[in-house]
Amino acid sequence: MNIRTILVLAVFFSGLVSALRAHEDEVAIPLESPDGWRGETIAIPPNFAPDMKFRGVEKIRFAPGMFNSNSETFFSYVFVFRLDQKENLALEVIEREILVYYRGLAKAVGGEDIKTEEFTLELKKVEQEKGKKRKPAAVTATAGILDWVEPFVTQKPQKLRLELHTWKDDVERYSYLFCCASPAAPDKEIWKEMREVRKQFLKSIPADVPSESSEAP
Repeated sequence: MNIRTILVLAVFFSGLVSALRAHEDEVAIPLESPDGWRGETIAIPPNFAPDMKFRGVEKIRFAPGMFNSNSETFFSYVFVFRLDQKENLALEVIEREILVYYRGLAKAVGGEDIKTEEFTLELKKVEQEKGKKRKPAAVTATAGILDWVEPFVTQKPQKLRLELHTWKDDVERYSYLFCCASPAAPDKEIWKEMREVRKQFLKSIPADVPSESSEAP
């Protein structure tokens, strides 16, 4: 990683992390990750995407190679949105909100030269495979590929694979969106690691949600 990239990351994350960061342990989002992963907690909408309609908190965990373009875990991470229970989790709403999020992120980091209006995302529901335990009806698994420009290191087009689970928790009265993100092929080891993080998260919250993994297209 060159000096310019390090400075960009330092400036960006110093501005990105809200006051919630100092009190991360007080935010009851039990997102655990393997050794060597680091993370942040920020408000939703974040300061880089103020046009998002979602309201809540985001907790993020980055793989060790997140900002190393030569790493097999480059730009691989998981995040969870804990939102107001009333938030609409319809597919078209999630597509819009995720696009606003990544467009704002790219513009904030990469500058005005990145044509964020050309970013695209199409999510599709992940159908339950035969022979597997049926998921609760309230939980929706979707997957898709975000065509965007990775702004931190390469500033080049990237196809970012996304796996999302969304559900409403009637116990603590929140809506959740859990995402695994990586440009790596679905059979790479990083996906196994991220799905394990998701599995452990789903076990730790007081809601009837699935623990099995879906696969990105």
